[in-house]
Amino acid sequence: MLGKWFSEWEGIKPEKEAQRRIKIVANSCDKRDLSKFSGFHFETIEGTKNHYSIRIGGKWRCFFIWENNQAWEIEISDHNYKKIKGK
Repeated sequence: MLGKWFSEWEGIKPEKEAQRRIKIVANSCDKRDLSKFSGFHFETIEGTKNHYSIRIGGKWRCFFIWENNQAWEIEISDHNYKKIKGK
């Protein structure tokens, strides 16, 4: 399923690594596990409740909500997340 999903976003490089990172987010039971991967750049989105992001390749980030020990509403975006952090 992720292969089809990723085909909608051209320019995510390396694609296999991005897929691996999203699988890790989707399968995690504790968000603290995500901070163990320094390359993820796991961050809380300031000014929001339970919103987080990781870097998945270049300008791309994976945003998600963390509730009930799992990631929800996982979204890939290339927009400037710094604007979100400033809200």
